[in-house]
Amino acid sequence: MTQQEQILEAFSQACPSPQEVTAFLSLMGFRLVFQLPAYQPSSTSEVAPLPAQFHYERPDGMSIIYLAGPDWAEQEEERFPPHASRWWAYAGSDPSALGQVTRVLKHKWSCTWLHPSHACQGAA
Repeated sequence: MTQQEQILEAFSQACPSPQEVTAFLSLMGFRLVFQLPAYQPSSTSEVAPLPAQFHYERPDGMSIIYLAGPDWAEQEEERFPPHASRWWAYAGSDPSALGQVTRVLKHKWSCTWLHPSHACQGAA
């Protein structure tokens, strides 16, 4: 499995509360290790707002990042599909667990998982 195959990205129409995500991921052995509050730039800024971020890890090294709200592409030629939240999953020492965890999240919050290089193709 290549390094790129060990990373998946998802866009979801659901935007569960961070507390709900934390509680659910804890059932799969994840713990919240880092979080950033939402960024709201000033009205004169050219920087887009960014939703709060939540970073989870488990002992085998797998990690999940949850962006609790929609975000926008930084480059004009890049387009994201419509979404209410965004997720990333990074395989740990057991790459087969990546598929198991992402399937559970797909069913729980309708996450559409893709490899990052394909995540924005076809979005308009």
